[in-house]
Amino acid sequence: LPIGAAVVTVSLDEDGAISSYETMESRTGWNAALPPLLRNGDFQYGRFDKTGRQVANFNQAPCLACHKGKEADSFMFTHQQLVDAKG
Repeated sequence: LPIGAAVVTVSLDEDGAISSYETMESRTGWNAALPPLLRNGDFQYGRFDKTGRQVANFNQAPCLACHKGKEADSFMFTHQQLVDAKG
């Protein structure tokens, strides 16, 4: 994905109502201060509540660790599905 890309996923509660939004977005140099072991290119991760307010003190470390192994797929687990959908 190019610099400036943003991906938003929606989490639903057991009743099917929106509970939160999770994001990953890239900007030039965003992760320059992170050690290479953790860096996911220039992607950073965030969480927003159901009203769209950013969750304070969100810890993106688990996201960085989990997505690290998907470097070949722009750090996304669903990259191939997006490529396939594009046709």
